[in-house]
This record gives sequence, C-alpha cells and structure tokens, in this order.
Amino acid sequence: MLKVELQDKQIFLTKTVFDIFRRFQRQEKEKGGIVLGQTSENEHQVLVCRVSVPGDQDSNRRRSFHRDRRQAQHIIEYEFYNSGGKNTYLGEWHTHPANKAVPSPQDIQMITEQFATNEMKVKFILLFVVALEELFVGLYNGQKICSTTVQGFLDYLT
Repeated sequence: MLKVELQDKQIFLTKTVFDIFRRFQRQEKEKGGIVLGQTSENEHQVLVCRVSVPGDQDSNRRRSFHRDRRQAQHIIEYEFYNSGGKNTYLGEWHTHPANKAVPSPQDIQMITEQFATNEMKVKFILLFVVALEELFVGLYNGQKICSTTVQGFLDYLT
C-alpha cells in the first residue's frame, strides 16, 4: 500500500488500484476512470480501494481522455450499494503516455468542474495522472489544488 500526504490528508492506495494503473500505463492512447474509496470520519485519512477501468463508451486519444458519465454513474451507485454505503466517489484518474505526470490545463479544469457540479459526499476531489515514470496526485478542495508526484511509484508494489 502506498501512502501519500497532501494538506491534512493521508491518502492510501491499495495494490488493486496499482494493478489497474499498471494494466493501462503503457498504452498509446490515454485511458482512465473514476476513483472510489472511503474516508475516516474527519476525512484526514482516505483509502483509495477501487478505480474503474476504461469503458467501451469512453473517448480516448493520444493526448485526451473523456469518460462516459452514464457508465461512471452506474459504477458509483453499484460500488456504494455493494459496500454498504462505504465506498464513494473520490475523483478521477487517467494515464499520460509520457515519462512525467504533468496534468494539462484541461485536466485541472475538469477536476474543478467535477467538484463544482457533482454531488460529493466528501469535501475534496482527487486527481491521479499515471505516467511512465511517476504518479501525479492532486487534491482539490474547492479553492486550490495541492499536489505531489511519486517517482517510481510502481516499485512500491514489487
């Protein structure tokens, strides 16, 4: 399990999440999905335990990814119900077919729009950008995004 600290949060990512990141990491086109998990009561600890795989209705190109909203909503509702209300939508993830994990202006705009328009059960939204050599982890709280990158992040699991 990988632990990342951002603002006042400890974000934990499970091996299941990394297995999906690894599966889509070296594709020629961007791939992605939604991030699901649980938080402690005060939201200081965040467990990212599920991410969706790219769907057949998603649109992806070498430098862009747009997921299908209906398919994502179905996954969110399914996970919430089957976890007894514990797993909730936490954010978005996608790959960049590059060595460095640098979110584009469109990525930042997307995450701020998701926070503003989605019915969130938490007071933040996460963004993960999976590149070949590093992982970008961003947290947007409605006012600003704070972020870090994790070098050689897949080595945490080997």
